[in-house]
Amino acid sequence: MDKPSEYAITRGNGKILKQKIEDYCKFLVDLSTTNPAKQKMYQSIFATGKAKDGKPWEIAIFEMMPVSAVVTILTKYQSDIRATEAEIVQYLKAQTDVMDFRVNKITALVVPNTRYLIRGAQYSAQIVLSAVDSTKTPEYFVGASSIQNGHYEVSCGKTGAFTYSGQIKLVGNDGVIRSYPFKSDYIVGEPSATVSNEGLNVVYRGIDNKFSISVPGVAAENVSIRVAGGTVQKVGQRYIIRANQDGDINIAVYAKIDGKDLPMGGGSYRVKYLPDPKSYLRYTDGGGITRLVQDAPLSKRLLKGDGVSLIASYGQDELIKANFNITSFTLLTVFGSVNVNG
Repeated sequence: MDKPSEYAITRGNGKILKQKIEDYCKFLVDLSTTNPAKQKMYQSIFATGKAKDGKPWEIAIFEMMPVSAVVTILTKYQSDIRATEAEIVQYLKAQTDVMDFRVNKITALVVPNTRYLIRGAQYSAQIVLSAVDSTKTPEYFVGASSIQNGHYEVSCGKTGAFTYSGQIKLVGNDGVIRSYPFKSDYIVGEPSATVSNEGLNVVYRGIDNKFSISVPGVAAENVSIRVAGGTVQKVGQRYIIRANQDGDINIAVYAKIDGKDLPMGGGSYRVKYLPDPKSYLRYTDGGGITRLVQDAPLSKRLLKGDGVSLIASYGQDELIKANFNITSFTLLTVFGSVNVNG
């Protein structure tokens, strides 16, 4: 019973053995950083902490212990080390293909940059072989919402450019779930039709001519207008065009596709001056309704009331929206004429 104590404690070999066991345990833990369960197992098998009674590991193992008991304990450590060596080698071998995926189905996949093209644009697509494992079903997420079988559908109630992103989760060979993020975008355009009336392809000088211009399949923010002989300004979803020359103006429509401005068409419009408006007397009747009159008997009391004014307009059935400022007018009376400048 004295020999184990003398060899391990008095000569210090117990501390040397303890340090080697701790180093070996740390070596195993470092090799299994991706598997916390294995790390915990190694730390339990090769634990060298204090015993329950608080004695250091080497004291608890060797002090006043029969040689046969000490040999049994050391033999167990040898067996644990051999078993651990075989287990860690098998684990490391499995890690060599842990990032690989087993596939049993290969299909061709075509990923186009767009399915809508116009004349002058270029069509491009990525053609690849898609390999899948039909025995495993990935989980698909767009944002935080799960989608079935990777089939993503969304109702397009608004126009414009939209982006979406998500991730695909798949269990690897080591049982660890890995995520693969993705991001894509799409464009929603307003349903549109081209209606042309060649007899009315006219713009008027001096006023804002409102145009609604769109290109099917192209977002409004990617549509631009160029006017030869006038100016253009976008206000909301409309374009305000003002002619600054007589004769004709040319309107050209461009769409930005794949970073390039491509001509989409346009047209030529005749420039005309506004027709002369008519003079009206505007007043508010007893019911609070605004009325316009040209030739009608009016009472003196009504003419002297608030809100009575002389305006120039096309009347209540106007086809052209224009605002006029009266700079002078002539008032005809039964006794002659009086020129009043305002």
